Amino acid sequence: MKKILIITPSFNSGGTTTSLMNISSSIDKSKYEIWVYPINNEGPNRDYIAQHCHIIGADVSKASHPATISDRLRRQLFWFVKNLKKRLEFFGIDITPIVFRSVAHKLDAGNYDFVVAFQEGLATRFCGYFKHGKKIAWVRAEYGRYLSLSGVKPEAKLYGKYDAIVNVSQAAAENFLSYLPMYRQKTHVLYNVINADRILSMSSDTVDDVTFDTFTIVSVGRIDPVKRFSEIPRMASALSEKGLHFKWLIIGGVASEDELKSIKDGLAAYHQEENVFLLGRKANPYPYMKKSNLLVCLSSSETFNNTLTEAKILGVPVVTTDFACACESIREGVEGFISSIDNVQDKIAEMIGNKDIYDTIRKNLFNYKHSNAETFNKLYSVILK
Repeated sequence: MKKILIITPSFNSGGTTTSLMNISSSIDKSKYEIWVYPINNEGPNRDYIAQHCHIIGADVSKASHPATISDRLRRQLFWFVKNLKKRLEFFGIDITPIVFRSVAHKLDAGNYDFVVAFQEGLATRFCGYFKHGKKIAWVRAEYGRYLSLSGVKPEAKLYGKYDAIVNVSQAAAENFLSYLPMYRQKTHVLYNVINADRILSMSSDTVDDVTFDTFTIVSVGRIDPVKRFSEIPRMASALSEKGLHFKWLIIGGVASEDELKSIKDGLAAYHQEENVFLLGRKANPYPYMKKSNLLVCLSSSETFNNTLTEAKILGVPVVTTDFACACESIREGVEGFISSIDNVQDKIAEMIGNKDIYDTIRKNLFNYKHSNAETFNKLYSVILK
C-alpha cells in the first residue's frame, strides 16, 4: 500500500478543504493510505476528514473531539511563530525556512511515497523542504491572481522541486504556464473530485429558517470581493423593477468585512431587504441549493467552482459569469447560461420569466449523472504512479 502525505493550510471551509474531503472519502483505500498534516490544525471540517484518513497532530479517537493539550500548544506555537515572523520581517529576517525545514525533516521519517502540497503558497513552500517521496503541487488559484495578491514573483525555483504540478482546470493550467512555461511537461489538469452521493444524501436535510414559496435564487461562497456578491442588491432591484417575484439567498462565511458592509449598504440603498437574505455560513448548504430554482455565480475569477457541479448534481439550473473556466463546468444553453457581469441580470430574468426555457434546462439536468472516473483514472495512472 502506498502512503500519501497531504499538506493543507487548515480545515476551514473553502474549495481546498472541500476537495480534500471529497478525495479522502473517495480514493481507493486498498491502494493508498492518506496522512494529512494541517499547517494550522483548526477548522469545522476536521472531524469529517479524520473519518477517512490519518491527521497528524490530532486526537481523532473521538467523533467530535475538543482541542487536546497538544492541539492547544501547537496553536499557541503557531501564533507565536506567526507574530515573531511578522516582527522579524520588519528587520528583513524571515524565519519561515527554519521552521519548515525542521518540521519537514521530522515528517520525512514517515517514509511517504508521495508528498502533496494541496494548495499554492504556504503549503507549496513547506513541501519544497521534503527530501523523500514524489512531490506533487496542486495549484488551486488562478496563478496570475495569486501572484498579484501575494506580491511574489513567478516561483520557478520552487516548482522546479516538484515531480508533478496539478491544475484544477484547463484554463487554470494555461494561466499557470503563461508564467512558468518551462514546466509544461509535468503540468497536468485534474478536475476536482465531487462526492455526488454525499451531496445527494445531505441535501435531504430539513430547512427551517427559510421558506421556498416563490422563485428562489441561491449564491454560495465566502463573502469576498472576488465573489462579487455586492452586485446582488443592484441586480435584485433591476429584477424587481421588471415586476419579477423572487427570493435571493446568499450562503457563505465572511472573509471580508468590507464586502459584507457593501452588501448590507446596497440592500438598504436599493430597498431589497425583503428580497435578499444573508444566511451566513452553513455547514450543510445542499438542502438550500436543492430547494432553490436557480444557482447564480458572480465570480470575477475561479479555477474550478465546485458549486456549479454541485448544482447540476442537485438538478438546479445555473447562471454564471464568464470567468475563464466557466465553459468547462456549464454547457451553455443546456445546463444554464454563461454571461458577462453586465448581462447576468438579463439571464436571470429570462430564467424567472420564461417558463419554457427554464423547464427545458431543468429537464436536461434531470438526466445529469456526475462521474469521477476520468479524474481518478488520471490520478492513479499519471499522478500517483
